[in-house]
Amino acid sequence: MQMIRLFVVSLALSIIGCDNTPQSDSNAFHISGTIAGAEDQAIELYTYVDQKLKKVDSTVAEGGSFAFDGETDQARLYMVKVGSSKPFELFVLPGTIELNGDINNLDEIQVNGSSEHQKYQAYRDTMATFDLRLETKYPEWLNAQKNNDSAAMQAIEAEYRSIYEEQQDYLMEFISSEPASHVSAYLAYRMLYDSGFETLDSIFQLFSPEVQNGIYGQMIADRVAILQKVAVGQSLPEFEQTDTAGKIFHSRELSGKYVLIDFWASWCSPCRAENPNIVSAYEKYNPMGFEVLGISLDQDRVKWLKAIEDDGLNWTQLSDLKGWNNEVSQMFGIRAIPHSILINPEGEIIAKDLRGDALHDKLAEIFEPAPAS
Repeated sequence: MQMIRLFVVSLALSIIGCDNTPQSDSNAFHISGTIAGAEDQAIELYTYVDQKLKKVDSTVAEGGSFAFDGETDQARLYMVKVGSSKPFELFVLPGTIELNGDINNLDEIQVNGSSEHQKYQAYRDTMATFDLRLETKYPEWLNAQKNNDSAAMQAIEAEYRSIYEEQQDYLMEFISSEPASHVSAYLAYRMLYDSGFETLDSIFQLFSPEVQNGIYGQMIADRVAILQKVAVGQSLPEFEQTDTAGKIFHSRELSGKYVLIDFWASWCSPCRAENPNIVSAYEKYNPMGFEVLGISLDQDRVKWLKAIEDDGLNWTQLSDLKGWNNEVSQMFGIRAIPHSILINPEGEIIAKDLRGDALHDKLAEIFEPAPAS
């Protein structure tokens, strides 16, 4: 399972990947392109606005040629969609940018006029070499698993982790070596978003003032602010949400108890797999003063209630049935579940993401301390 998890993470890495034009006071950009095979096809230009992908312009390629004009005050990631093909990414900034390529190989589009894009492409090219190395390991691991060869599986996993760590090191090296590039801030936001606030803040401090104040720099700053408020050692922020009976539950009701706040959902397989472990911990330590509070990222009330019954979750459950937009999960900056937070009777956060044996070990430390020697 560890091998599979790392494989999925490394694939995620592969998805993510100053201007050469004279300096100008204008924010205008001009994109012109010629793509063989794109004759008379729709060409669309997209970018993210308030973290949502938005179409900002469209045209029709005449003889495969097209052009866009717009404005941006900094390097910004855009996407160009040719017909029904998958969009390709392009870092745009003020000036003139030229694109040339073939509709059958949009991954090899040639871009001139944006040194920020050149940096981004160099990053993606290097990451692709890591991905190729990783991809060769996964079939080997599956074959070893099929043959019940645990020694081979462990050896392949070790090789896989080593390559993956090299890949992560390269990501950090790229970001730290390009502190004046908006590409670095973009990559930090996309690839390190779920890092602790100390890591994100240390990266943010590396950036030039311009990058810190840019779109991606500010996204990181916002993320750091959220994570800092809910870091270990901080007091639990106040919140309220509706329970299964429709009654409003306020976080003040947690005062005076050790409480595991468990963020989960009925549709989340890892969450459901962890539920028996939480049930076991609850049954053992609840008589000693341990409580659990479930906060679900469900949207379907029927499925939510059925999962509670099926998994025997005999503690308070909350949800606003807004899925990933659950207001409490947004307050805590949660982007992946299962996720848990352990608080002490004083309402301080003392641990995060305790699962499996780690949860039982922590509770034993609290409720069954070793006798003094």
